[in-house]
Amino acid sequence: MGLSDKPLLEGNLVRLRSYTEADHNALKDGFNTVELLRTATGRPAYPNPDSPKVWEWIQEGRKNKKQFYFAIETLDDNTLIGNIDFKNVDFAMRHAELGIAITDIANRGKGYGSDAIRVLLGYGFRELNLHRVELVVNGYNSHALQTYEKLGFVLEATWREARYQDLKYYDVHVLSMLEPEWRKRYWEQA
Repeated sequence: MGLSDKPLLEGNLVRLRSYTEADHNALKDGFNTVELLRTATGRPAYPNPDSPKVWEWIQEGRKNKKQFYFAIETLDDNTLIGNIDFKNVDFAMRHAELGIAITDIANRGKGYGSDAIRVLLGYGFRELNLHRVELVVNGYNSHALQTYEKLGFVLEATWREARYQDLKYYDVHVLSMLEPEWRKRYWEQA
């Protein structure tokens, strides 16, 4: 099945759908694990996340079209496994920042995250008319860095010792993909 035969927000393993408050509440324990918070944000977990404020922030971003949040669910059994988003969307400059979280460790390493990223990139470049999608990854998260590069993201900058955690400094990497790179890699190959 070619890319053009698939529904807009469906990949080979996952579908992206509107992210709801119920999804947010179902995933919040997974967001609050030390491992996820360190790999996603570089910050250690805190015991009582302020979920209502986070949900308000998501809603505000949706309202002003600066953020696009989606739930990730598996195609085989419709299990909610995480979320993916575009943050800091700038339509004038045609760019956005990508973020993703697979909250249950049992669902990591199965290709769900890569498939969700491919789907979101297609949405961003085809439907939102983006030219550039970027992401930031902690230097110690070598698995994520390898995955993003395998998907076609290009390492373009390293912020040296920009993350302080556990009494140590770590580099932070900035990667991006441009619309022509995505088109050549995914659209023209479909």
